[in-house]
Amino acid sequence: QSSTLDNAQNLPDDYVKSLMSKPESWKRQFVYGIWDTSLLSDKAVFPIEYIQQASESVKTHLRTTIDGIQIYEEPNSVSQYQIGADPSEGIDDPSVIKCVNCFTGNETASWAGRIPPDTFAEKIVAMGKLYNNAKLVLEMNGIGLATLTRLKDYNYPNIYVREEFDKIAKVMTQKLGWRTTPATKPLLIGHFQKLLGDNFVKISDEQTIQEMKTFVYSDEVHKKGMGAESGFHDDRVIAIALAYWQLEPQKRGENLIIQPKEDRPQKELLHLEEIFAQQQDEDWRQF
Repeated sequence: QSSTLDNAQNLPDDYVKSLMSKPESWKRQFVYGIWDTSLLSDKAVFPIEYIQQASESVKTHLRTTIDGIQIYEEPNSVSQYQIGADPSEGIDDPSVIKCVNCFTGNETASWAGRIPPDTFAEKIVAMGKLYNNAKLVLEMNGIGLATLTRLKDYNYPNIYVREEFDKIAKVMTQKLGWRTTPATKPLLIGHFQKLLGDNFVKISDEQTIQEMKTFVYSDEVHKKGMGAESGFHDDRVIAIALAYWQLEPQKRGENLIIQPKEDRPQKELLHLEEIFAQQQDEDWRQF
């Protein structure tokens, strides 16, 4: 790879001027000689500024658990956590699990690999229990149902519940897990983009950043409007987006201080992190 400008002294002036009048994206390839993933920028879903900002938090994991989970941030008892899990739908694609801190936006743990759906469920439970029975947002398309069925045996207590319209009964119903459709995928990615713009997303895994660079708008039916460019993967992108689903940045400052109720004996001030909602104890199989 080299730039045409490196040979400018051997080229007619008019020719060089005509090259420099072309669009910047064209010049990047055919004048400057830069052929990399930035060529996808015209179709890119995530602005490069967002990717650069998110990549500032990339770091090496602290340790790896016996289950192969990479730990970037140790769990603590006063934080809430949420997990996004994307089961693999193909032989070449890995299944991915991501965990984030709901208060700080930090990616705290990651796992990726090619395993059967029942074993994938074991990895999810291992990460979830490590992080205070983290809320699990599981992608339900295809093989996801097999993973959910296996989770039944573990009776994992904190799984995301979606609302879905039952066309036969003509009523709204509640079902476990996230289902990706042409209508819901833009919502998922749009919410993730918003959090990126708010500088709430702090990604630890370098491979996730690389997948974001090749995540593009597409007219391929199975990608539902957007997905990995041909030859690349997007499993980490989907898993991290699921992990951030419905989260919102917490405003730091005096608003975090909650005045105690009158019946509290010492009337102490409580921080928001100390009063997060308790886990629901209902058996998830009721849904």
